[in-house]
Formats: sequence, C-alpha cells, structure tokens
Amino acid sequence: MSPESTVAWAAKLPSAICGFLLVIVVYLFAKKLFGRATGFISAFVLLTTTQYLYYTRTAMLDVTTTFFITLALFFYYLSKANQKGFYWVLFGLAMGFGVMVKGVVGFLPLPIMFLYELYLLITRQQKLSKGLFFGYILGLLSSALIFLPWHLEMYKRFGQAFINNYLIYHVWDRATTAIEDKGRPFWWYLTVMRVSMRIWFVALLGAFPFALFKVFKTDNRFVFGLIWALVVFFFFSSAKSKLMWY
Repeated sequence: MSPESTVAWAAKLPSAICGFLLVIVVYLFAKKLFGRATGFISAFVLLTTTQYLYYTRTAMLDVTTTFFITLALFFYYLSKANQKGFYWVLFGLAMGFGVMVKGVVGFLPLPIMFLYELYLLITRQQKLSKGLFFGYILGLLSSALIFLPWHLEMYKRFGQAFINNYLIYHVWDRATTAIEDKGRPFWWYLTVMRVSMRIWFVALLGAFPFALFKVFKTDNRFVFGLIWALVVFFFFSSAKSKLMWY
C-alpha cells in the first residue's frame, strides 16, 4: 500500500467506523422506544439510504458528528427512563465529542433536550427538582471536560484569529450570508431528502402526520422524535449557506 493510499484509508476510517456504530445505535434506540421490529426496520432504512452509505466512505466529519449527536440523545433518553446520573455523564461526553468533531453543530442535543424537558414540565409530567438540576449540571460539566481544553488552547495560541475563523466565518457568516455560492432557499433540504432518501421519503410523508397524531395523543416517544427531527431540520434550513450532505 502506497503512502498516499495509507493516508486516504486512515482519513476515511473514523467515518466508516462511526457509520457502522450509528446503525447499531439507531437499532438500539428504536428498539428501546418501539420494540425490536422497529429497531430492525430503522437500522435497515439507514443502511439502504444511498447518500448515507456514500458519506460513511468519505473523509468527512458529518457522519461522525451525527453518530455522537445520536449517541448523546440515546444516553439522554436512558437517563430519563432509568433516573441514573451515569447516563447524564455519558450524554455529556458524547455531546462533547460531537462538539470536538463539528463545533457548534455538536451542541444540537441541547435544544432538543431543552424543548423536551419544557414539554414535560408544561404537561406536568415532571417537576423541577434538585436531582433534575444535578443531571443537567452533570451533563454540561462532562461535555465541557471534553471540548473546553482544546478550545482554550486554540484561543491561547491564535487569539482573535481563532475566533474570526472558527466562530465568525464558519458559524456566523455561514448562518447569515450565502458564502462560497452556497445560498439556497429555506425549504431546499426537502428536495435533498427526496433525492437522497428515495423510496424512504415516501414513507416519511406518511410518518410525519402519523407522528403529529400521536403527539396529540400525548405519546412522549413521538413527541421526542418530532422535536428531534424539527430542531435539526430548522437549524440547518435557517442557515443562508447550505450544503447537500448536511
């Protein structure tokens, strides 16, 4: 194997590993929510989505980030089901690694968690308590333990140049302006999903109104899933600059 091939293989390996692990996490998560059959179907849908298979084989960060976001939300859901601080730590660690891989995008579990917690409070299915706040703090501290040292070191080394490139250009400018000729309309990702998901997009068209129906029936599993889907969709759709693989 040539040095160039070795480098290419090493660059693609993390995405491939995380792509494989994500299929397992999706199976376990769906199984936890809806049973074994749904877990199998969910994993099968992911495995037969051509764009997903394509990007797991490329030296890109998006599948790896998606793995850590999904893993964080899986641990969060387990923390709600089992009431154990251990899962809050795992939630924070997974989110922290997501931030290390893709910056601000890695924080997506936070608004999803916040909205679901707000829903539980509004519907009086849970009350604020010391134990709940302890879980929040535990998750945030665990996350900071992963992402904060590198960010502080980069700021120490490069100062304002790090802020300008890392936060201003790659976060603020991409969100508010159409840089690099990547400007797209708000609903553009629906077209991307239709093309990349193919036959599964048809299933999605039926699944969305069904999920809404279940939400009105106060089925928390569907509330959680719908919040997750909508937060991710609107987060990326609100950005002026859009990329297909997002």
